[in-house]
Amino acid sequence: MTDLKMMRGVAALVAAALIFTAAHVLTGRSPGYSPGLDIARPAIEGERTLGIASSPGGAALVVDADGAEIARFGEGEANFISMMHRALLFERDKVGAERDAPVRVRWRGGARWSIYDPATGDEYDLASYGPQNVDAFAALYEMSSVAETERAARQP
Repeated sequence: MTDLKMMRGVAALVAAALIFTAAHVLTGRSPGYSPGLDIARPAIEGERTLGIASSPGGAALVVDADGAEIARFGEGEANFISMMHRALLFERDKVGAERDAPVRVRWRGGARWSIYDPATGDEYDLASYGPQNVDAFAALYEMSSVAETERAARQP
């Protein structure tokens, strides 16, 4: 008798798994999906447009929105910046977007930083890459801000 109960229990679990899998495949949504439920992001407190060029060896050149050089890194000096740029290029190639379009470094207060790629519409939260890598882009943001202030001071 116990074996029969166990077999029925296993059959019920298999049936439930098949039903949930079929629902996911047919609708493209998981069973707990709620269309109106979006995770709120903190408001953007600052944003800088940057252009990045990188080489497979890890060298990187970063320019501001006006094309002025902000930073130049030799091979091995800016591995995360180069890696992020190559990842952006990969995603851009998948959708046929312009390869050398600038990106936006966004600050959302505190230690919340992200990279937004207008060419693909993707945004990458940098917190998941660790504090050192967040600091790399935060420094570029600050360098861009300083360059912008210096250019404004030179204007007649």
